[in-house]
Amino acid sequence: MSKNKIRGIVSLATSDEREDELLAIKIPIMAGILGMRVFLIHKAQQDEFTLVQNEEQLKQYVAGFGEHWGDLAILKENGIPVLPVAKYSSLFDMLNAQRFDFFPRGVNEIYKEHETYSQKFPSLSIEKILAVYYPYPVYFFVSKQDVLIAKRIELGLKKALADGQFKRLFLQYHGDLLTKLDFENRKIFNLRNESLPEDALINNMDWWLDTKSRDE
Repeated sequence: MSKNKIRGIVSLATSDEREDELLAIKIPIMAGILGMRVFLIHKAQQDEFTLVQNEEQLKQYVAGFGEHWGDLAILKENGIPVLPVAKYSSLFDMLNAQRFDFFPRGVNEIYKEHETYSQKFPSLSIEKILAVYYPYPVYFFVSKQDVLIAKRIELGLKKALADGQFKRLFLQYHGDLLTKLDFENRKIFNLRNESLPEDALINNMDWWLDTKSRDE
């Protein structure tokens, strides 16, 4: 993204580079769910994934991922073998052909994608017991010049947090999916995100995950 070449407001996962170029309103709007990834797999491999107990065992499997996606570097820097793919739709063809082992997908992506692509590839399945998580907060961003707009957005978000409307909207749009994915009973592997600014915030994960019972 060219420096300051936006108009209006955009929502993006944050990074050092983005915060150098744009003005971030540092209130996470997705409560951490963008960094929680569940796997689309070929159903023939479910028994293998059921045996995965630690991150080193997970690294025996290759992930498919978009070659231009911002979080590709996160998987690589954590030692997850990755096959970058240029065309989004090709990822489903290649997974069906078992060219790689799993396709990490977001909470708001995996059920819709499975519904769409399993019609063509009935062997595609949502993996049942694993997930990976990396800190990947989403903020609203504006141009560096739009300081007043940023302050107004921040004020509105703080009010919505204080009166509970923020949480109600979040659960209205994501609650059913989060319940179906059952993260309380999944083995979650925590990955690093080296591109995060030092003051990056991941707030309100307790809206959907019992973080106190999990190791950092």
